[in-house]
Amino acid sequence: MKRSGFTLLELMLALSIVSISLVVVINSFSIIVRAKTSVANHTKAMFLAEQKLFDLKIEKKEERKTEGIFDAPLDNFHWLVETESALFEGLEKISLSVSWKEHNHNKKIRTTTYLKRG
Repeated sequence: MKRSGFTLLELMLALSIVSISLVVVINSFSIIVRAKTSVANHTKAMFLAEQKLFDLKIEKKEERKTEGIFDAPLDNFHWLVETESALFEGLEKISLSVSWKEHNHNKKIRTTTYLKRG
């Protein structure tokens, strides 16, 4: 008499394969979510830097170093502006850093531009 069905060993092996596959898929989703967050924060930082540089073109501050925090809901982003005289008269070198904390790591972008003053 021949029995049909699966043995206990076959079921345990199949269950092990499914479990390992599930762990890999869940881990992949976690990596994707982290990457998405990282790209989104970097993009926000770039836009905030561009906005701050635009504000600096309008403002005429004499301070050499200023820093601050962006308004909510972007208050986890900090900015730092350092200005110095450029080699040519009438130009000012402006260095802007935007930093934020992401997954217990400090991230930062930095950009430099020259503005005509006076």
